[in-house]
Amino acid sequence: MCSLFANTSAAQDRRHPRWEIPGFDFRADGVWRTQARAVRAKRAQLRAAGRFSELNVRVAPVAPMGQVSGPQPSPTVISGVLKVPAILFRFKDSPVPTFVAANYDDVLFGATPAGAAAGRPYTYRSLYSQMSNGAFDIQVTSYGYATLDSNEVYYTGGTNPDCVAANPYGSSNCNGLFDAIAIGRMQSALTQAIAKLDAQIDFSQYPASSRWCSSCMKRWGGSAVRRARRRTICGRIVSRCRRI
Repeated sequence: MCSLFANTSAAQDRRHPRWEIPGFDFRADGVWRTQARAVRAKRAQLRAAGRFSELNVRVAPVAPMGQVSGPQPSPTVISGVLKVPAILFRFKDSPVPTFVAANYDDVLFGATPAGAAAGRPYTYRSLYSQMSNGAFDIQVTSYGYATLDSNEVYYTGGTNPDCVAANPYGSSNCNGLFDAIAIGRMQSALTQAIAKLDAQIDFSQYPASSRWCSSCMKRWGGSAVRRARRRTICGRIVSRCRRI
């Protein structure tokens, strides 16, 4: 008689640590969560009334995606324009960056892949536009770099043993994430960068209801391990800003 129960190896059963560290996710009413709840409630109301034809009425853009305007808001679809400032900064001991803000605008935020993004299948912006059938448009402008007042280790915590011990990924660095001091200092890095760039940015164009910050530090050169660590820092700073 054959056993019909599947055997699961230890490696297959091992779960990766949670991607988003608890407490770093969007606030309950952050970004468009309030709008998303309203859309969900409206769609539930339409389904209950049998008005299924109204659920996915196509959202008509008021202008091509490359222009300032964008999709009109809809009560039944997550739609409209999310305007975002991207804050680029570098530590005091970072070398001169190889890329400038315009390169990030091309690769991540262009309406179509062009310039530095030429040959790529999509940008961050065009991906979301295509996935939403043109209903959702993320319009981002990059600012910086702002050069911070202290070296990298001050903001990231270096290899502080308490911080490293709390690192769920098992690497030997803190990344500005895994204890209160490191988190506070990395948040101060973003605050400092915004203060240095404040005169260049009209923050009134970023409504509080849809405001979140995308920030990034790039330090080019060094070993592959150091570059990977900086990419981790870069991605995680976004989470901290969501709580602001």
